[in-house]
Amino acid sequence: IVRDNLGMHANGLTMYTSCTAILVEGNEVYNANGVTTNEGSRITIRNNIFDPGSSGSSAMGLWASDPLTELTVVNNICLGQIYIGNKGTGWVFRNNVIAGFGGKIQPDAQLSHNIYTRLGRAQASRELGETERVIENLSQLFVDPDNKDYRPKRGGPLIDAGTEAGVAEDFVGTQRPTGNAVDIGPYEFVPNGPRYPKKRADQLDAPAAKSTGK
Repeated sequence: IVRDNLGMHANGLTMYTSCTAILVEGNEVYNANGVTTNEGSRITIRNNIFDPGSSGSSAMGLWASDPLTELTVVNNICLGQIYIGNKGTGWVFRNNVIAGFGGKIQPDAQLSHNIYTRLGRAQASRELGETERVIENLSQLFVDPDNKDYRPKRGGPLIDAGTEAGVAEDFVGTQRPTGNAVDIGPYEFVPNGPRYPKKRADQLDAPAAKSTGK
């Protein structure tokens, strides 16, 4: 869990030059930038929650440098925009909740089965795929977004709306798919399942521990 990472160029999770065969999975980033990378290959980002909150940060920054190739982004929640400055190839974005794209989406990027909470400037001239939708109200998507309970809402548009993306388990280890098809986002819907993360909102709102200097 990364939270309140607000310094200049502070990044929650960073992969910069010459990163190869990297898996980013099972992370929660709140009130901070989620992921930053700019050059590498075979980077997979799956089953994460990136919630920049009021920080104004991006959920993900793909910065300009040498090409970033074979990037796979699947089953994440990105409540800030994904900024694209890189000119890499072989990118896949599937089964995500995304607050839009900034920068420029590469023409060969494969986008499908995503739900957007808003559309960024990079999407102004690009039509949504047949499997993609815009839903601005987070309460239609999640159990309790105000308290950071981002499980799929019962009967909501995330359930059974995804596609197979080679991810066998969800954020908490539930088999994927659990219902008729893969759910969009990091969680598979489990009827009457336990709340997870347990008391996460209370933990995030609590003040950080102070050092006594001892």
